[in-house]
Amino acid sequence: MSRRSALPTLVDTDFKRVELNNSLRTLINLVHSFLKPNDIVIDFNGDGCVTSCFFNDIIVHEGDSNHSVFLPNDDTKNLEKCSKSCMQNIYSTSSKIKLKIFSKEETNIFPQNATTLLLESQSSCFQETFIELCSNLDHLRLVIFNTDGNFADLLQRVNTVLLPRDFYLHVVGKYTVYVKNVKPKNIVKINKTPQPSQVLIGIILFFCAMFVCFSLKHFFWP
Repeated sequence: MSRRSALPTLVDTDFKRVELNNSLRTLINLVHSFLKPNDIVIDFNGDGCVTSCFFNDIIVHEGDSNHSVFLPNDDTKNLEKCSKSCMQNIYSTSSKIKLKIFSKEETNIFPQNATTLLLESQSSCFQETFIELCSNLDHLRLVIFNTDGNFADLLQRVNTVLLPRDFYLHVVGKYTVYVKNVKPKNIVKINKTPQPSQVLIGIILFFCAMFVCFSLKHFFWP
């Protein structure tokens, strides 16, 4: 899996530089490794379109935009923020993004010739439509989605849909990647973000270990 050597600088709506955390850098490098310039992308986003701006830098747009970004339907305030962010951060004059609020009722808003599905947001409103598109898009070749947190059910359902369609698993863990008709040499594993309960258990075990060591020290060396 190749990596992009340098990422363009991103600015927020106040034209201040956006510092990317490790999670976003991982996702951006991951998508840059698999996305092709001629891909037609459906992108379910939830982070203010930070990552979408980087993905859009790869895509070649002939006439209409080949990159459709959908925001959660309860996120109208984020639409203006994303619009400004996209306008300020498109790195090529030919690049552009179709930015829309997601609606389950509008089935005709998704390009039927899409080749790539990206599910970055953990918003539950996207999941059923994401599964349906995995099943129904005839030209689909690449699926990348966020499986951090409690997403075991989503992963199992995507497996059920994509494996019979000759998709192969390339990346597992925090993000999951499927590619059609391409067998991986090795499956890459990306560590998930520790859940709060796991962090709490780790802290408790640490202090328990410290207490035991302190007690033993005083028992053997009074």
